[in-house]
Amino acid sequence: PPGRERPRGGVRHLDPVAIAWPDGREVEQWLYEEAVRLLEEDGVFLPGLARALAERARPMLETARDMDWTAGAVPVLATEVEGELDVGDTPGPLRHVLFQADRVDKAGGLVIWTDYKTGRPIATARRPEYRRRQFLERVKRGANLQAVAYLLGSEGESKGRYLYLRPGLDNGERELAVTNADEEFIQAFAAASEAVLAAWESGSFFPRVVELDGRKEPARCGFCSVAEACLRNDSGARQRLHEWAGQEIEALGPEEGALLRVWRLGAKPMDPHPLAPSPVPSRPPAPGEGEEEEPRQIPDRATNVLRFPPLSRGGRAGGDGHGEGSGGEPA
Repeated sequence: PPGRERPRGGVRHLDPVAIAWPDGREVEQWLYEEAVRLLEEDGVFLPGLARALAERARPMLETARDMDWTAGAVPVLATEVEGELDVGDTPGPLRHVLFQADRVDKAGGLVIWTDYKTGRPIATARRPEYRRRQFLERVKRGANLQAVAYLLGSEGESKGRYLYLRPGLDNGERELAVTNADEEFIQAFAAASEAVLAAWESGSFFPRVVELDGRKEPARCGFCSVAEACLRNDSGARQRLHEWAGQEIEALGPEEGALLRVWRLGAKPMDPHPLAPSPVPSRPPAPGEGEEEEPRQIPDRATNVLRFPPLSRGGRAGGDGHGEGSGGEPA
């Protein structure tokens, strides 16, 4: 395949290489050699185990073939390629957001970035529109941002996708993708990036040991490598954290405010924090009042830059924190 070592950026300008799917004997050889290599890296030298590992991986390779190679050779630009996106305030310093794709293809004028997944899909609804909604909610919470980063870090028309190779899925459920037309995903990425970078810059790092509802522990706590040093099993600590998260951002300092915005990322306007005060009734809006749209984050696609609008941290991302894009789990 095309080389793995590529400079960041400029993938679109590479010449695609038509990659045909190898014959069965070649696939068998590659599977076994890669299984042996991976086991040797861990100090395991058991040929039988290498064969078992190769057999475990075979169905996933067959799925990759069935999804993308049924029409013949695929025009591949690069494999295991790195990219970057510059993100920051307007005006202000930029931070580099790095990402990696397993494969980059070019179909006509469209650059397609693929991230292979071997686990369960992040969106499991049967209807495509509901799966897409689940995908968007994940991005709003600051999770699974990579496919959108592919778009913003690539010049011109692009598509970022997750391709799930797990056996047992219908082919129609295997791909989750975003394109330049998916403005909601781009806005969600911008809001999550802004909140996370603000927390990073203020040093507001924290363990999320309870979900927004104050009842459920995040699933990732079950496999956290530092769980033994955490207060995850302390119900009193979880309750205090949940009660603290019910405050209004305006009453907090900049560090705590930045933390709370990340905490509330993806919270829905119709589902305010359980401990938040009830809204004060107000007069009906006058005709035309409140109809102006908030400024949108428009990335500079030519230079791979995404800048947030001026004062956005005091407006959209700096409001009460109960709406979309105002706090939650970092990517």
